[in-house]
Amino acid sequence: MRRYKEQEMRRLHAKWQESGKTKVVFCKEEGIIKSTFYYWAKKLQGSRPGKTMMKTNFTPLVLDQNIPPTNPLPFFRINYGSGISIDFFGSVDAGFIKEPCQ
Repeated sequence: MRRYKEQEMRRLHAKWQESGKTKVVFCKEEGIIKSTFYYWAKKLQGSRPGKTMMKTNFTPLVLDQNIPPTNPLPFFRINYGSGISIDFFGSVDAGFIKEPCQ
């Protein structure tokens, strides 16, 4: 098995990104073991400076763990087909509920 230096690994990864090819096709053309290249991609994408998070339609929810619920029963519940449910223990603005459901 061939060993690649980090500089060569970064060069090949950049070349793949510019090529627009799939990882599988690029590896085949360059003679790189597919699992090795997938490892590089994961390692390099996780270490990019200024990496931005993927944009989602969800708003982050920060909970204050020090406030006990005033009512042990939910005010209302949203049940999703996937089996996930969200309980609300007080009144909530309609826009807050509507946005993640769109």
